[in-house]
Amino acid sequence: IYYMIEDGESKGGIAVDGSFEDWAGTETLMDGIDDSLNGNIDIIETGITIDNAYTSFLVKTKEPMFTSPDGTTVRILIDSDNDQNSGYYYPGMGADHLVEIYGEDTGTVSSSMIYSFDDSRGKDDWNGFFSLTNIEANSTGAKGVSTALELQIANFDLGIDAGDGIKYVITASDSSGNLDVTNVIDLSRNEYIYEDSVKERREI
Repeated sequence: IYYMIEDGESKGGIAVDGSFEDWAGTETLMDGIDDSLNGNIDIIETGITIDNAYTSFLVKTKEPMFTSPDGTTVRILIDSDNDQNSGYYYPGMGADHLVEIYGEDTGTVSSSMIYSFDDSRGKDDWNGFFSLTNIEANSTGAKGVSTALELQIANFDLGIDAGDGIKYVITASDSSGNLDVTNVIDLSRNEYIYEDSVKERREI
């Protein structure tokens, strides 16, 4: 049994183990190259799959990520119920969950956490996110440091409703203030572009 949501791709067998071959055959989205001055956070490709237990994300950058001694952060804002009226306000969606992956100069993930948004807080209150649980994330391949990151979240933690679909946006940032942001994406790999941006609302 698999979740089939908004014609999005459903695929079992993704293991967060640094071997990215299990993503072969998954349709991904290409992002513009040189969107950021820092190639370590320049997102060039993203992917998502959902099976009966987990939602898995793939993020690739131009140059190996998590190699800066000052740290690199990848965040994914997820509209888990596809409802702009709930969650943290982001143009075109309401983020019910936040994934935050952090790493430093070893090329590996130092911390990986999913947060949930408290809807009793203001929709523009970044501090409305509270930690939910650690998640599995890996950025190293068979040859060591990699330009790819894979991560996996239990569908239970996201509270996914198979009939609603989700939207998400991925950001990567460094300690110097450089930032790369994808468009808002849904599970059919449609992209949405809005004039407002998260950088205008808050420096991530």
